Amino acid sequence: MKAYNRVACIQMTSSDDVSENLLNTHHLIQQAMEQGAQLMCLPEMVCRHGIGLLRKKSNIKKFWQRSHSRFFTNQAKEYGVWIVGGTIPIAVPTVDTGFCDVFRFNDQGECVAFMTKYIC
Repeated sequence: MKAYNRVACIQMTSSDDVSENLLNTHHLIQQAMEQGAQLMCLPEMVCRHGIGLLRKKSNIKKFWQRSHSRFFTNQAKEYGVWIVGGTIPIAVPTVDTGFCDVFRFNDQGECVAFMTKYIC
């Protein structure tokens, strides 16, 4: 396991505009990286889709197709940092509600761990 000299705990207020949230996240990651952070810890609902929308599987599929995980992969690779957090909605075929995954990306942009959470 790599030792980190500087960790950024990024805090932000997410809106219902996913594109705006990801743009803000990009700027905050860049700012933290410029200040020497090597590990970025993002807030739970960094993308903020509106929890009510995520309870319907059809909406989850639409959100997932926007490839939010690709955003975090690209950020990790571009800045050479580790990223933890960034709840991303996923659909599970056997249930009628949704789940969210919290990912950990290494500095090469590879997903090295995740945790799935149930949306009640």
